[in-house]
Amino acid sequence: MINPIIFKPKNRNKPGGDLSEMNLFNEIISDLDLVEIPFNGRSYTWTNMQSDPLLVKFDWAFTSSGWTLSYPTTHVQPLSRPISDHIPYVLHIGSSIPKSNIFRFENYWVDHADFLNIVVLHWNNSPVYANASKHLSSKFKHVRAGLRNGAMAPFGLLNLG
Repeated sequence: MINPIIFKPKNRNKPGGDLSEMNLFNEIISDLDLVEIPFNGRSYTWTNMQSDPLLVKFDWAFTSSGWTLSYPTTHVQPLSRPISDHIPYVLHIGSSIPKSNIFRFENYWVDHADFLNIVVLHWNNSPVYANASKHLSSKFKHVRAGLRNGAMAPFGLLNLG
């Protein structure tokens, strides 16, 4: 049997594996800027099917960093092992990027007597972040939340679309 290439010693349930091959494998993955897609539910993907089995993970799924940013919940789901010594699996592609409700600013809100006070209150009470863009985004989100969560709604001035 050919010795399977693995990432790290913990990818086997028994001692073994060639450390120089592991290092080479990790260098190649790093040089190609690949990101491993995690397997959910199983630590190993192959067995020698003996009474005291050798269990090894040598099935991998890789992608680019751009992919993981666009589809952060992508994962590999191992299935049950039928007759083969390998575990079949399914790749699930997903994104957990939240979709916000539509917020529509109504021009006539500015004519309301409390409008400016509501904006100033929420603008000044937003959390402070060192990152300027995150700080500005936080201010806008707090003003939007203040307008959306009842500050203008009792006056019939809120339209969520």
